[in-house]
Amino acid sequence: MTFAFKKFFDSDRPKYDSLHLNNRLNTFQYPSIWVVDEERGALMIEFGGRGGLDPEFGEPPNFYALSWQGHVIELEGYYKISYPSKGKRQVFYQMTRMVVPKELEYCMEDIISMLHEAILVSWIGSGIATDAVQLEFTKIYYV
Repeated sequence: MTFAFKKFFDSDRPKYDSLHLNNRLNTFQYPSIWVVDEERGALMIEFGGRGGLDPEFGEPPNFYALSWQGHVIELEGYYKISYPSKGKRQVFYQMTRMVVPKELEYCMEDIISMLHEAILVSWIGSGIATDAVQLEFTKIYYV
């Protein structure tokens, strides 16, 4: 894994601003942390939401953005935590919406691999030991 859980500094503001991210929840002007892969020039931000709750209750999902190769991939979805055996934690994500720039359509394997890594690092970095992340996608839009 090459993603790292990093604190967001004032010096990171120009980079963040240049991404023109859509924080649909307006939860913050700038994040306090983000997950960054310097080697691949990728980063992921979680904007928050209520995605840990069942969508049947009408709760909004969690919102995320993955920036890579000068493009932004928007995601929203719900997650559930399970404990398949003692001391093991797994997180299952049902991504209900993923918006991918058309130029990256043929890079989906790389994108999904990066999402796995970034989400796992995000859980571990926030102090929640997690053994595995599973992603499932309901709708993927190429724009």
